[in-house]
Amino acid sequence: MSEKPESARARATRRHLDETLLALLHEEPISHVTVTELCRRAHVNRSTYYVYFDNPLAQLDELEAAAIDGLVAQVDHMEMQNGFSRERLQAIVEETISYIAGHEDVFRVLWSPHGSATFERRLLTALGMRALTAGERTTPEAQQHLLQCVYSLAGTFALVRYWLAEGGDLDPGALVQTIVRTNADAIAGMANGGA
Repeated sequence: MSEKPESARARATRRHLDETLLALLHEEPISHVTVTELCRRAHVNRSTYYVYFDNPLAQLDELEAAAIDGLVAQVDHMEMQNGFSRERLQAIVEETISYIAGHEDVFRVLWSPHGSATFERRLLTALGMRALTAGERTTPEAQQHLLQCVYSLAGTFALVRYWLAEGGDLDPGALVQTIVRTNADAIAGMANGGA
């Protein structure tokens, strides 16, 4: 017998529990979030919670994985490993900022002091590896290339964290242009022997 797809009601309950967890994480770290408090705030009983999640940390891990998978899928079609061009960089950054803006509540919490301690490293690794082809990953130059990608992404994410911390009030277009200009200048400097 094949597994039935999740019903609209089940998706709504899961989404409501996720929203409740995110709201709690604005107030306290994950280590202080209990199933009892989460259920009280969500107005569901514990048995309902356990249908969807084992505990709040596992729930946060699922949110983190979904955010990373979603962002990676958003930029995967940009073929990041096909060489550098300012236009490709601009398209990738626009896709990234658009996705993050569309999931601002999740990213704001994941990058907050109360969010996931492993989120940024997992995100950096997932996106950094996308910049390398499968064959390139085994070459001696791959480590340096990966480190350059991680360095560039870390700076980009620092700007995005700042943007989110400011409530997203900064113009996203200006944010994209700053990220593109800064990274394009750095890549040009590395290509010219300035690395």
